[in-house]
Amino acid sequence: MLLITLRMVGNFSYYWNPLHSIDSRLGWAAIESMRVRGAPAIAIAGALSLAVEAHALVEGGHTLSNPSAAADYLSEKLDYLTTSRPTAVNLSEAATRLSAFVRSQVSFLPATAEGASQLLGCYIEEAERFVIEW
Repeated sequence: MLLITLRMVGNFSYYWNPLHSIDSRLGWAAIESMRVRGAPAIAIAGALSLAVEAHALVEGGHTLSNPSAAADYLSEKLDYLTTSRPTAVNLSEAATRLSAFVRSQVSFLPATAEGASQLLGCYIEEAERFVIEW
């Protein structure tokens, strides 16, 4: 994941973390420290940092017990991301929208660890759609 930021007027710089090391914690830090600026960019950075974390969970075999547990995990992480910039309306709206989306998918998935992995995959796809819309 590559975050491009404008930290000094007229001077472009970038903040690079390899895909495998980005998670919601680092997304939070990038937003809070103003490495990410601009309402849509803040919302996108939050959504995608959690998508990368979800991908790492699935690929690493660290599954949650069931879709409800996965929805709780994602919702808690989204709430956490909003604390990075409490006044960021777009970030708050994105977190609310994505959290509602994952909650709406729980009943369609088997109540197993596989269902939890499927929900993480659904979150990733929805975060990608969200980025395209913004």
